[in-house]
Amino acid sequence: MTSNDGIMVMLIGTKEEDIATEPAQKPLFMEDMSEAELASAMDMPGGLENLGNACYINVIVYCWKSEPELKNSIVDFVRYFLVSLINCNIELVNSVIGTI
Repeated sequence: MTSNDGIMVMLIGTKEEDIATEPAQKPLFMEDMSEAELASAMDMPGGLENLGNACYINVIVYCWKSEPELKNSIVDFVRYFLVSLINCNIELVNSVIGTI
């Protein structure tokens, strides 16, 4: 699809997805579960407890786990940061010892 300005726009999806439909099974929250349902739900692997906007953190954790390039770049950054911090502290300690 092209606009009048010559800008190309790509739409993703199918015609059947035009209108959102109600889910076949309504979501069930922990607060609304019976003791038996709660016990059954606790058998599932745990994620992060939602504390308001923890879902954003959960997405980051899952992306980090599933994308090796992202994980490696974050690990490299943390390693670089920690090495820099250690070197800075060593210089600080040496300068303090030098003044004694």
